[in-house]
Amino acid sequence: MKKFIIYTFLYLLPVLISAILLEIVLRQIPNDYSYKKNYLDTHADEIETLILGSSHSYYGIDPVYFSDNTFNAAHVSQSLTYDYEILKRYDEKLVSLKTVVIPISYFTLWSKLSNGTESWRIKNYIIYYGITNEEDSLKFHFEISSNSLITNIVRLKSYLQGINNITCSKQGWGTSYSSKNAQNLEKTGKTASIRHTRNSIYSFENKKLFADNGLFLDSIINICHKHNAKVLLFTPPAYKTYREHLNEKQLNAMIKTANKVANSYSNCTYTNLMTDSTFISADYYDADHLSEIGAKKLSILIDRYIENTKNGNCQSQLRRH
Repeated sequence: MKKFIIYTFLYLLPVLISAILLEIVLRQIPNDYSYKKNYLDTHADEIETLILGSSHSYYGIDPVYFSDNTFNAAHVSQSLTYDYEILKRYDEKLVSLKTVVIPISYFTLWSKLSNGTESWRIKNYIIYYGITNEEDSLKFHFEISSNSLITNIVRLKSYLQGINNITCSKQGWGTSYSSKNAQNLEKTGKTASIRHTRNSIYSFENKKLFADNGLFLDSIINICHKHNAKVLLFTPPAYKTYREHLNEKQLNAMIKTANKVANSYSNCTYTNLMTDSTFISADYYDADHLSEIGAKKLSILIDRYIENTKNGNCQSQLRRH
């Protein structure tokens, strides 16, 4: 029996060593999460405007067009859970914070990263931000178990070939959604709206998600209030082929809730830009994401609003709801 155990151990040892080495190397590959974490570690005390949220702000808001020192800490599929966790983690360092910008998209209030097809991204918060939750699966604590072996080998190969794995600018804006590679607006409008629509927002599960996200949003606003900072909630522009397939009950509940939250806090405002006619087809990468052209337009618009509120002018043209 002892020999069997020894032989088994010796047989598996190379596999174990290979797995450990692969994990170590994969963690050395620069990525958006490690980059943003390192940036926040170093520059949090300088940030005046902080962008949070999902891909709608990651690709849609470019800090280079802001008057204040701005950083985009959004990530693809980032839910309010992680918006709150990131803000809480850097709470004491954000001594210059004036404004936090958060998208309230059609799906935001019923979303949780661990529930969707993008749940594998949880490992990035655990490994690179050090953000953990009790419900996190053990597999998300390791690179090698969060993605397939093929995916990890492709990542390793790209790294060894010198291909840059960071897809954001120095100030955190996602650079991948170029107008040169714009997608079909008809097709993406329908597929995205279906993907973002919940079967029933009144189901037990979705009511719990809604309540939990409401608490995270309240916590974010309260942290900002402590900093004497304002919170700007906004619903991003969306092309008509996305809008026309949305569930009216879910859409109205989102708008009503965002307005209610904004009206409940003196440091919070909300604007709905979903149907803003200044955004045309050329501004979109796909039906619910802006390209660099649209991102410039949205960024200038939001910055103008922030600057106007400093001067006590809350009736800026940004307020569409």
